[in-house]
Amino acid sequence: MCSSDLINLESLTSSNGQTLDACPGGCSAIVDSGTTLIVVPTDVYQQIFDMTNATKNGKLGVDTVPCDEVPTLPTIIFTINGTAFPLTGAQYTFKISTTSEDCLLGFGDGGAVTPDLPEYILGDVFMRAYYSVFDIENNRVGFAISVP
Repeated sequence: MCSSDLINLESLTSSNGQTLDACPGGCSAIVDSGTTLIVVPTDVYQQIFDMTNATKNGKLGVDTVPCDEVPTLPTIIFTINGTAFPLTGAQYTFKISTTSEDCLLGFGDGGAVTPDLPEYILGDVFMRAYYSVFDIENNRVGFAISVP
């Protein structure tokens, strides 16, 4: 991956006023349709896990939140190039099955930050909410609100 493939995630905040990122001046990120979740550094993941009251679901091997709490989850706001891209709880969770009362948390723990990898991967969870256009010629990515 070359540095030109990266976008600058200026900030990551929540609707309850909490700043989630630890990158003064911005964090490196990629938009990747081959990644299902939004992958974030461990410290950020732990904040999201705690803020959403998620639990480790050992039976399924995933982190979940009760589906009936999804409407009350905080909005997570990604700021890219001065524009806010909010995701509601309904946008960053998945219903596991029609018989389950648990919803999958759409964030994944990317581990410790290393200099040779992006700090964030904006996967399908982000791309469901924001239509993404990859402009290879001009080395940029554009976003627009997805229409269901």
